[in-house]
Amino acid sequence: FMAPAPRWCSQFPADSQTAVAQRFEHGMMIWRASGIPGPPPTIFVLHDDGLREQFYYAPVLDEQSDPSLAPPPGMLIPDERLYGLWYTGVYRAPAVRDTLGWATAPPVEYTAQLQSEAAPGDQPHQQFLSGPAGEVYLLTENGNFYNASIWSIWK
Repeated sequence: FMAPAPRWCSQFPADSQTAVAQRFEHGMMIWRASGIPGPPPTIFVLHDDGLREQFYYAPVLDEQSDPSLAPPPGMLIPDERLYGLWYTGVYRAPAVRDTLGWATAPPVEYTAQLQSEAAPGDQPHQQFLSGPAGEVYLLTENGNFYNASIWSIWK
């Protein structure tokens, strides 16, 4: 689903699932359904500085869980699928709102494709994720516990 094709063959065929993307002051969050019963959805956090985080669990909270939290003029509260991670964080990771800020645009629902590259063992694991406007994000993992890695736009 991307051009040019990656350097190595894909590990599996591209998987298409329902997704929601929302832009923030300092990055973007993408919620993507798992596609099979049981596993939770994945939430990708793409920071403007090129770092990314990937979470397989996020607390589900009502947007009114903290009525004192009101967005500044022109800003928005995140979509309900992103709100729990944005508001509370998960595991020992801090709340994403501390680094991303407020949502700056409404959420966009789309079908996201995800494909992993079958790179040799000495190369970093890479995934390709389609974005809401047809862009493709290259997600490169560094292998640490929190999956804090890097992202860029695939050319």
